[in-house]
Amino acid sequence: MNEGVGYLAYKEDVEFMDSAKIRGHNIGLLSEFTYMYNISSKFSFGLSATLLSGSLSSSKITSGGVSEKVKLEQKEGLSNVSFSLALRLDI
Repeated sequence: MNEGVGYLAYKEDVEFMDSAKIRGHNIGLLSEFTYMYNISSKFSFGLSATLLSGSLSSSKITSGGVSEKVKLEQKEGLSNVSFSLALRLDI
């Protein structure tokens, strides 16, 4: 099991009627659980589940060369859940 705290960045380029760039950042949390099963002395098979979580309370919007910092009425959740399979060869 792994745990982590670090810098979380958000970046989005929007093309609608005008192009705009949206940027934001905050502290993010990571939690990961991995299980490895030994198939033989050299091969292992594993499963992993990872959760990355954070939120934005403000963002910087740049459009037409003008930048504006916007405070959000509600925090925007930034979360990602991923699952992985692994095959490991010990040399």
